[in-house]
Amino acid sequence: MGNTRSTGPGQVSVDVALVLAVDVSNSVDWFEYELQKYGISKAIRDPEVLAAINAGRNRRIAISLVQWSGSTSRRIAVPWTLLSDQTSVERIAKIIDFMPREFDGDATNISGVLAYATDLLTASPYQATRKVIDVSGDGRENVSDAPERMRDRAVAAGITVNGLAIENEEKGLRHHYRNRIIGGPGAFVLPVARFEDFAAAMKKKLIREIDPKKVSWNAVKTDGLKP
Repeated sequence: MGNTRSTGPGQVSVDVALVLAVDVSNSVDWFEYELQKYGISKAIRDPEVLAAINAGRNRRIAISLVQWSGSTSRRIAVPWTLLSDQTSVERIAKIIDFMPREFDGDATNISGVLAYATDLLTASPYQATRKVIDVSGDGRENVSDAPERMRDRAVAAGITVNGLAIENEEKGLRHHYRNRIIGGPGAFVLPVARFEDFAAAMKKKLIREIDPKKVSWNAVKTDGLKP
């Protein structure tokens, strides 16, 4: 705990408070859900991700994972957890390995999960230098006609919204994410051709979101990673 900077009663400073928002709508079958789940745990276990965590001033981040689908289908699958060393990384990775699917599928309500994640970050028990919502999904918003309203609400609260657009069924999904979902300082969307590539993309995305050197890139509304 030597690298923790307390900022008030019960508060612990972290470099990033990150909500991973995972799509479990009806376009995601059980095999694809498993690929997402194990892709996240594999990415979190990667030594480069831990190196990114330890590159920050506080050498720790906080993560929560939310599963989402339709207008009433949002649930915290992994509550706020501190990541700072190999032990904490392995602990959360094992939890994700055995994480049950919370919903069998419904509509794709991205605006709903943006509102939910914004409230979750606002109520976070940590003092975060940066706050990020990381939305991964394989379809467009089909419940709200204006998901950008919830994106703008998140940005107004000091939150960056990034996207991981899985384009296995809907080619060009990145454009929907770029124009209507992502926002805030350094926001970006990372396209993925298929669920099988999810783990590698999630690793790149986490490093880019966590490492302070990469956060400084002027990456707003871009696809992929800059060198």
